[in-house]
Amino acid sequence: PPMAIAGEDQTAAEPDRVTLDASGSSDPSGGELSYSWRQFSGPSVELSDPEAVQPTFNAPYVQAGGDTLIFLLTAINEAEKKDRDSVAISITWTNTPPNANAGPDQVVDAGGTVQLDGSRSTDADDGIKNYSWERIDGPEVALSSADTIKPIFAAPEIDGQPVIIVFRLTITDQGDNASSD
Repeated sequence: PPMAIAGEDQTAAEPDRVTLDASGSSDPSGGELSYSWRQFSGPSVELSDPEAVQPTFNAPYVQAGGDTLIFLLTAINEAEKKDRDSVAISITWTNTPPNANAGPDQVVDAGGTVQLDGSRSTDADDGIKNYSWERIDGPEVALSSADTIKPIFAAPEIDGQPVIIVFRLTITDQGDNASSD
């Protein structure tokens, strides 16, 4: 029978391209081998060619603890004799940064209530942990709370001239990645 060798166990990060490798397989009779790869466990992925010596796939997105995919290789020689081997691919979780969105610009009358709105901010994988609003330009105003999604403040009284107040929203996700808008 042939000797199936599914290659070394690997570690990859989501969404890396992963290559399985049966090139170490051999047939003691010196004949040609055919291959069949089948996923045995883990989040389902699509192999580029399950009958190739080196099929590829994109590592799936996984939860914070990661996950392991097991593939079973069957090597078949010209006499239809078979051998099997398996390989484990450990997929590590990659925390993507959040996307801060401070909301649209607003025009308000002096003395009116203004509500800032960071509710369009997103984090694709582990959620937003903190919101932080900071005035970076314009007259001083008192925010109801600088660490909420939608703080409010009273628009300052002005002397007939338009005033621009600029705020920066910084959000932090559970993995301490940050984004500002």
